[in-house]
Amino acid sequence: MGMTEFEKALQDCLHEVEEGRSSVEDCLRRYPNYAQQLEPVLLTSAYLYYGSKARPSQAFKARVRT
Repeated sequence: MGMTEFEKALQDCLHEVEEGRSSVEDCLRRYPNYAQQLEPVLLTSAYLYYGSKARPSQAFKARVRT
């Protein structure tokens, strides 16, 4: 069974946001019919992706230890 139009839009947006080629807002504008469904999924994905890349600075680590 093939992907639905929503699934194609979601896959496209997830890939483009992860690659840094589009923002969540860009994707929502590109797919206005699916914006309400896409927004929570894309925001969650972006937060998880960028959150996993965050690394605390040495200054932050030192403050936490004290």
